Amino acid sequence: MLAPLQVASCTYRIAFGPRSGRKLLSLRTAASRAAPMTQALCANAHGFSLHAAVRCAAERRSELEHLCRYITRPAIANERLRIR
Repeated sequence: MLAPLQVASCTYRIAFGPRSGRKLLSLRTAASRAAPMTQALCANAHGFSLHAAVRCAAERRSELEHLCRYITRPAIANERLRIR
């Protein structure tokens, strides 16, 4: 059930219904290039950024939980989904 939603989300297409598969958004101009990453352990490629320099100490449990929840979050907010 989630696979078609993820594909539609990544390709700016409508996932379900009579307009399924149609483009949702059309860009008319190219986005301006972001400044290149200069920090160590950071990269920016194909519209995605990776910040591998993020860390927290093991004894700082709330920060560790926040980081774990961030990196394991789904591509789509499940609580916003519903079946009609």
